[in-house]
Amino acid sequence: MQIRNKIITILTVILLVAAPLTAQLEIANQYWLRDKATGRTLWLAGHGVTNLISRFGIDIAEHNGHYASFGANTQRLHLTQGALGRGAPWKLLPDGRYDLAAWNERWWTRFRLYLDDCKRRGIFPFVQLWDEPTIEAGKTRWRVNPWRPSNNVNDLERLSDDPGGHAMPGFYDDVTDSRLMTLQDAFVRRVLDLSAPYGICIYSFCNEYDFGAKAPVAWQEHWIEFFRSYEQEHPALPAPVLLTNTAVKRYMDEGYGAFPLIDWFYLGRDFRLKSYGRAGRDQAGTGGSVLHSLVERVRKLYPGKVLINSRPSSSPDRGVKDYTNEAETRRILWSMFTSAVHVAGFRHLNPTGPDDHKPWLRTHPDCRECTDGLATERALRSVHAFLRLARPELASLEPAFDSAAGVPAFRLRSDSEQIIYLPRGGAAQVSLSPCCDEVWRYDPRNPDGGLILIERGELAGDWLQAGDAETVFYVRRKPFPGS
Repeated sequence: MQIRNKIITILTVILLVAAPLTAQLEIANQYWLRDKATGRTLWLAGHGVTNLISRFGIDIAEHNGHYASFGANTQRLHLTQGALGRGAPWKLLPDGRYDLAAWNERWWTRFRLYLDDCKRRGIFPFVQLWDEPTIEAGKTRWRVNPWRPSNNVNDLERLSDDPGGHAMPGFYDDVTDSRLMTLQDAFVRRVLDLSAPYGICIYSFCNEYDFGAKAPVAWQEHWIEFFRSYEQEHPALPAPVLLTNTAVKRYMDEGYGAFPLIDWFYLGRDFRLKSYGRAGRDQAGTGGSVLHSLVERVRKLYPGKVLINSRPSSSPDRGVKDYTNEAETRRILWSMFTSAVHVAGFRHLNPTGPDDHKPWLRTHPDCRECTDGLATERALRSVHAFLRLARPELASLEPAFDSAAGVPAFRLRSDSEQIIYLPRGGAAQVSLSPCCDEVWRYDPRNPDGGLILIERGELAGDWLQAGDAETVFYVRRKPFPGS
């Protein structure tokens, strides 16, 4: 058999490998995370229903198993978005109001089951505690929110009760409102009491916390101090408590020293990877140079910090407002991986009716470019399958970028390995002699094709030729026999 035909053919549908129950998450270095229990360096990338805990009709194991089968090892999880009625963490009283000082134990039991399942599967959730959109004006937002004074029995007199209004800035405007902050603290403390002993979560204080960049920094400072104190009070936790906040530049600048990692999707609209906007205008696109420039700008703003993007794009199967197609989603994920950026995605539900128990598999009926509802899953599989096949030493790999051949080339490189991603094909230069002596090719569009070893005689000097096809090259030092 010719070496050219020597193919690693691990079936990538078998992606779910049971993770040890002792999985714990920590910072490995400025680029990567690490499972403290196993020592494995991690790139996090995943997808899932964002308000899964409050969606009692969705089976947690079935949902997590679906995404894990494509390699997903994180998801963006909102705890208070859509948390209404029986899906709220607070007690719902017979008169339809909530007691924010009491709990809906069914919600908390479900949260524990979720964490148990995540730990078994090696899923590390990106958990957002509060959600600004739910306190904004709207019939499905502040009007029905458990914290609106008329909707609870807790005498929150300093919050607006206007059903046509909103709770901003009151909800996080005055940390001296002891009644409000006592209730907020109680919720966050119980979240940490339940989840921190698992050691698998990244916590974000709030989704879209900015109120037009006018929200007070004092509320963020309150939570920074709250988390610091909690960690000091619980020295036996299995892993550090990893925290961040929504990526508005003002709050990132203020909290930079306290945040072990930076969530950067919302630094401003010019930092969005893909946004059609309400008028259907493509504001950024997914070209290689655009993707690289966005990452590099964030990295220069916040050097030395692990980067995570919690909204690379909406689901390709969402079909409204801002979305990507399948090819763009795959390019985004590969560009983020080879830029050493973690991705915690989320999916909006497109149910077919009240009896639909798998709404995460449905495409939006108005979607113009949707396929079968599995576009993001295939994009995740593309990168995660490569990682399982190549097993690179991520801890030593650092991102680089060039366009020496006139095309964007994303690289992760060390003294003994390189991963080179060419989103539009073309060629990439690599000097094999001081680094490596083995070159493999991988088609990100076809993970089942595996890694194909390229004969040295087929190499054009120091240039790797990809033609016009999206291509990944994996270059490494050949292991010694028996190693």
